[in-house]
Amino acid sequence: MKVLQDEIRNLEVDEVLDIATGAGGFIKILMGGFKNFNHIIGVDTSKKALEIGRESIQDDRVEFRYMSADRLEFDDSTFDIVSVSNSIHHFKDYSDVFKEIKRVLKPEGMVIVNEMFCDNQSNSQLSHVYLHHYMAEIDTIKGIVHKPTYKKQEIIDLLEDEGLKIIRSFEVRDEVFKNDEEEKKEIEALKKLFDKRLKDIEEHERYDEFVGRARDIREHLDKYGIAGATQLVVIAKI
Repeated sequence: MKVLQDEIRNLEVDEVLDIATGAGGFIKILMGGFKNFNHIIGVDTSKKALEIGRESIQDDRVEFRYMSADRLEFDDSTFDIVSVSNSIHHFKDYSDVFKEIKRVLKPEGMVIVNEMFCDNQSNSQLSHVYLHHYMAEIDTIKGIVHKPTYKKQEIIDLLEDEGLKIIRSFEVRDEVFKNDEEEKKEIEALKKLFDKRLKDIEEHERYDEFVGRARDIREHLDKYGIAGATQLVVIAKI
């Protein structure tokens, strides 16, 4: 995410909100970019993830709160920057979330969106896409909101439809593995994850279908390996 960090390198901001923050991974990226900041709040509905975030980011300027993205407990025009990373496809209704983002953002504030997309990926990146979409379908069967990732243009279109004025956008591809051995270990771990997730739906009518798809994705992993899907970073105003 060096490109994003360079983009925000000269910014001195007061209040920042990171929505659907999980364990604060995107907060760490922002912290490494801002010239200076006063306060960053990360909100999420996973208490476990929030606790991990508190343990991993021990900085008095960073705070984690349990809160839903579509019901933000902040006054209007509170934040200089609101960010959301790899979470749009997890929202039940992203329009409700963006209404809240626009409400709590200051009039001259900035929105930063980072979202992986599913098209125009290499074969190794498609392993990530196929795996992600597979897990998303199982989550959906289990009643968890998790949609397939969008195409790049779909992300741009939905942001503009929600009233955001895109100032700048760029693609980011993060290298995940340091060497081939590390990648092999990750692939083996993913194969074990297939088995675990299949047990979650072994009584479901589509179980055999998912067994077959798991087999196909395993073969793709063995042939092409895996790399993180390219992400789209958008900087916008309202």
